[in-house]
Amino acid sequence: MTPLLADDGDEGLALPYGTARWGDAGEPSAGQYTVRCDKEINGSTKGCVVPAFTPTFVVDQKYSQARQFIGTVQASMATHPGWEVRGQPLHRESDESVVSKNRAVVCDSTFKPRTSTPPPVQCDEFPFARTKESGRQLGVTSGASCQQYMVTSQTIEGKQYLSLT
Repeated sequence: MTPLLADDGDEGLALPYGTARWGDAGEPSAGQYTVRCDKEINGSTKGCVVPAFTPTFVVDQKYSQARQFIGTVQASMATHPGWEVRGQPLHRESDESVVSKNRAVVCDSTFKPRTSTPPPVQCDEFPFARTKESGRQLGVTSGASCQQYMVTSQTIEGKQYLSLT
C-alpha cells in the first residue's frame, strides 16, 4: 500500500487540502479510494472524507418519537428524502447563516403546539435545517405550508404513552 498521507507530527496523519487516492490492490476498486480533505465543517479544523461512501444516520431507539417522525415524513414525501435505497441521500448544509434561515422559515410563528404535547415543546423539521434538502431550500416560505406532526401524551392505567399524530 502506498499512502499519500504525510505524518504531521503530533496531529497524526495529514493530507494537504484537495484529493488523494489510497488503498491496496486487493481491495474493492483496486484499492483506489478518492479522499477529499478540507475545512468545510467549521473553517478551522481539517477533515477528510471518502466521497464514494454514503454514511447512514441512525436515530437511537431511545428517541422513538423522532424515529417515528422521520420515518413518517420519509414515507409520505414523494422523494423519500434520506430514506436508504428508496430515496436520495441528504446533503449537509455547512453555511451557518443558511441553516439559521432554513430553521427560521420552517419553524416560524405559525408553529402552534397542541395542549396535549408534553414538554419540552419545540419545532423540529425533516429534512433537517442543516441539509440542502431543507424545506426553505426547496421553496417553502412558511412552516404553515408544511405537514405538521405532534407528539401527544396519554396516560393509560398509570403509564404514559406518547404518540405521533
